[in-house]
Amino acid sequence: MSKKSQLFNRIMLDWVDPEQVLKVIENRKRRARPELEANFVEPSSPIHKQLAEIWIEVLGIERVGIHDNFFKLGGHSLLATQVVSRIRDVLGVELSLPSLFESPTVAGLGARVETMWAGAPGPVLPPIERVARVGPLPLSYAQQRLWFLDQFEAKKWTMPVHTWKDALNRFAILYENRLPAHYAGS
Repeated sequence: MSKKSQLFNRIMLDWVDPEQVLKVIENRKRRARPELEANFVEPSSPIHKQLAEIWIEVLGIERVGIHDNFFKLGGHSLLATQVVSRIRDVLGVELSLPSLFESPTVAGLGARVETMWAGAPGPVLPPIERVARVGPLPLSYAQQRLWFLDQFEAKKWTMPVHTWKDALNRFAILYENRLPAHYAGS
């Protein structure tokens, strides 16, 4: 372990008590469902129950009804990505992120899941496969574009190393006497 990481660990242990952190995590309670215009309707179908459970975990609330709006319960785009990911893991359905924005209730999302299970065509994404790392990897389109621009306008972007070195030396000489004493000697 490097000296920096040892110092960081020592400072963190002085600042944060690990036992206190564990107590806070264990005693964390779910917050109550906010009051919404829609009356609470308990999830009844297995799909609705699984979706509601996912929402409860992600949003950290006590209960979710099938007509509750995800975003009115405190959801946002980052939590929506977690919901879509958990739906993929739990239900085996590849929902797009916009589908949660279009159907922000358990009932609406449940209908989409049932439609996808029934065999309706949906987005079919190829699995991400591991690539052998024996040679140079191919560039992405964005990387190719940046390389082309760099080659095309090379004279505008390059700066000789000695120019940077001279500039830094001049800066150091100019500000040497203005630095605090503990920086000047190192």
